[in-house]
Amino acid sequence: MDSSIFTAQGKYLMLALDQRDSFKKLMSKEHPELVEDDEIVKNKRLILKTVSQHISGVLIDQDWGLPAYRQLDLKVPFLLPAEQTGYLEQQEEERETQISLWPQEIKKMGAQGTKLLVYFNPQAKTAQKQINTAKEVLEKSHQEELPLFLEIVRYGSLSTVEQCVGEFINNGVIADVFKLEPPQDKQECANITSLLNQTPWIILTRGIDFELFCGKLSAATSEGCSGFLAGRSLWQELLSLDTKEKKQEFLDRTLLQRLETIKKIVLR
Repeated sequence: MDSSIFTAQGKYLMLALDQRDSFKKLMSKEHPELVEDDEIVKNKRLILKTVSQHISGVLIDQDWGLPAYRQLDLKVPFLLPAEQTGYLEQQEEERETQISLWPQEIKKMGAQGTKLLVYFNPQAKTAQKQINTAKEVLEKSHQEELPLFLEIVRYGSLSTVEQCVGEFINNGVIADVFKLEPPQDKQECANITSLLNQTPWIILTRGIDFELFCGKLSAATSEGCSGFLAGRSLWQELLSLDTKEKKQEFLDRTLLQRLETIKKIVLR
């Protein structure tokens, strides 16, 4: 399935803004449950308004990101997440993804693609179920003519990113774009590119230090990575600022500067 609508100059220069529970915690570490919906939408709207002309696509959530997107009447293509926020934790900390939005619903909401986050441990009893869930969402996305961005996040295992991707490939789950944690080094990046053949892969930030992410992105793109779907490492400090003026300064200077920095890394 063609995912080129999410690219600029053949690269994925995308913003991740689908955070839900973690977004609340960034706004109020002590009492995230007290954060008002309107305040979440307002912060997501500020971020979207700042970057919308500088990205090739965006990942938003249906609860707060989509209302912010619609309020701004944006045209940038967007993904919606299929998974329920968090995960069902089975015995021995085994994680299982729960679906809250199926691709048919995602398409009705106007999205141009599906994103699915799968927490994965190849040794877990739930591993095959996670693979099967990804396969089902991939098939249903294609039935709706939507590309699937499959995000694989490791837990509870020493398995490499490459090994986890291989498990999905070996089970016939070939997403349209793989959204991955930054691999350990350039060799692993090259191995993933080879493993995926012509299927593009991009990296996520996991909220790590911005400068550290730049180094990982540089290594990845030098070995075949096709871009980024970057979130917290770009904008997370915004949510701790206490005045409108401080927020606007962060948006206009820090956020845009960071975005331009990583775009240059990918496009060089």
